[in-house]
Amino acid sequence: MNEFSRNEAGTMGIMDAVLVVVTGAVVMGVGAMILAKIQPNVVGSDDVSNNTISTIFGTAWDAYGLLPVALIVVAAVVIIGTVMLLSRAA
Repeated sequence: MNEFSRNEAGTMGIMDAVLVVVTGAVVMGVGAMILAKIQPNVVGSDDVSNNTISTIFGTAWDAYGLLPVALIVVAAVVIIGTVMLLSRAA
């Protein structure tokens, strides 16, 4: 393999890291669409169960709010790694 796909330690290459970021973004979008589709259809039998369902979906949406932050961090690591690799190759 060439220097740009794997380094001496055998760690993740640039293309693998880019694929991880893109796949993460696609999975995040599909998951949000699925959650938005099923949320109106989940109905409890009484007020307590409806409040519990509302709390669960609220927590799920809060978690989805943190996923873009994680995706940005992973993308920043990929960019920094690419810059370091290209500066070492020059």
